Amino acid sequence: MKDSSDRRWVALDGAYNFRDLGGYSAGAGTRVRWGSVFRSDSLHYLSAGDVEVLAGLGVDRIIDLRSPDEVRAVGRGALAAGPIDYVDAPVIPSATGEATGAPPGDDIAGRYLWYLDVGRDALVDVFERLAEPRRGAVVFHCSAGKDRTGVVAALLLAMLDVDDDDISADYALTDRVLPAILERLAADPVYRVAVGQKPADRRTVRPDTMVRFLRLLGDEYGGARAWAEKAGVASTSIDALRVRLRATA
Repeated sequence: MKDSSDRRWVALDGAYNFRDLGGYSAGAGTRVRWGSVFRSDSLHYLSAGDVEVLAGLGVDRIIDLRSPDEVRAVGRGALAAGPIDYVDAPVIPSATGEATGAPPGDDIAGRYLWYLDVGRDALVDVFERLAEPRRGAVVFHCSAGKDRTGVVAALLLAMLDVDDDDISADYALTDRVLPAILERLAADPVYRVAVGQKPADRRTVRPDTMVRFLRLLGDEYGGARAWAEKAGVASTSIDALRVRLRATA
């Protein structure tokens, strides 16, 4: 018998980590609405057939969390000439910025908390855009769909009242496809060096990393909504986001 995690994966030739964030219990008898918001690894590898799949899903907006130099180096691939609305929202200002400005050591949860500072303006834009009334679906992505994408997904689900266990489980789903993603990135001249330098514990995705990030988020800011409002996301936008992305269970 398939569970909801099987339903959320979208099979594509050029993306391994494209999945629906729908279906999670969001409190008060609601669930995150299926088919409204997706998360993914990089989309610049998509085939023409993949672009047709996105159209069939109703995707009409893409939010790109990659740095400007990543985008300049690899572009948008088959999506470059399409009708989809494309939003650049770089969480890290440059591909080298993570190495030079991130917290020392390899505390991944602490790195995620740092994203909230270095990427504040971009993240505010992401959630304001997600709150806009629209007919189509939205997908946000970075290179592997693990870290920057994982933080945006966690913040979004938390603002929708999804519990921490489900948020951490969603984060950990990336581990199923991370080896294939890293293999592909290692063959890409843009990412080859960075992938080769990743320590072993960054080549896996563990739910306890997200558990710790959510704990740090609560300790430092009082939770996802409190962080978002302090960062500059309008309270009315968060309310609108909750209306748009939740449905009766």
